[in-house]
Amino acid sequence: MLASTAASAAPKAKQKAAAVVAEEEEEEEEEEEEEEDSDDEEAEDEEASAKPAKPAKQEVRAAAKPARKTGREFYFRAGIAHVEPRTKSGGMVMEPAGITKLVPMPPVQGGIVTDPANVFTAIIGFAPATFRGYVSFETLIGIPKSAKLRATGNLANMSLAPTALDIVPTGIPPLGEELGEASAAPLMLTVVARTPAYKDRVRAYIGAGPSVLIVRNAKVTNKVLTEVATPKIEITPAVGFVAQVGVDVKLNKRLHARLDVKEMWFQPSESRITNIHVRTTIPLLETVEVGSARSQVQANPLIVQFGIGASF
Repeated sequence: MLASTAASAAPKAKQKAAAVVAEEEEEEEEEEEEEEDSDDEEAEDEEASAKPAKPAKQEVRAAAKPARKTGREFYFRAGIAHVEPRTKSGGMVMEPAGITKLVPMPPVQGGIVTDPANVFTAIIGFAPATFRGYVSFETLIGIPKSAKLRATGNLANMSLAPTALDIVPTGIPPLGEELGEASAAPLMLTVVARTPAYKDRVRAYIGAGPSVLIVRNAKVTNKVLTEVATPKIEITPAVGFVAQVGVDVKLNKRLHARLDVKEMWFQPSESRITNIHVRTTIPLLETVEVGSARSQVQANPLIVQFGIGASF
């Protein structure tokens, strides 16, 4: 029996030994495969570290197209401006002096107007970076040009004092149309709102701000008023408001063209003529001191400018 049991156990032992050997071989193969895999991963890591990583699509686009930064902008647009003064007056009130106080001198109906003019002007502006180019501040400067002051209505066509004491003709002729000349300079500062540039070329804008109209170098040139003496004319400054609208076109990197329209509204200012002496036909009164005259003048100018300039 022992012999038969030993004989039957021998094959089983061989089978177990063979199974153990097979398992050991499989484990060795798996270890070799894992080592190969780890070697491959290390090689890939080394290649990856040697080559820069490819950025994501969004990062590539961001790098290709960086965000556009809007800086501050200085600019000017210079050109010819057409000025329509559009003045009106409420007539002239006489303030007699000397013997003329005995002569009734009612207000003279009529007005003082000025003719349109073309002047050289320049718009100077600044757009802070804070507002990303959508808001700017502007002013207008120009070369002063003397404009004619013309009398209208009865102020031009009737004598200031046709008779003395309603009896004696004075012989003082009508003034006529020519009254004097002066140069006006409107000072202004406007806040301008600008639209985004269409196709990076065309930009519209609107603006508004305060303004002051200053009249300088005013003088009387009327022959009736200057025949005897040299009268003096003064026109007080007027405070007002200005509104503007226009379009700006980019011609190249720096050069721009602009069409600008401004309208201004001013409070009435006082025009005063003093030291008025006239020649008469009254016996023993060859010349007479008339006194002074004052008038309320209001201006509502319209300025249309076409200019070319640059931005910095």
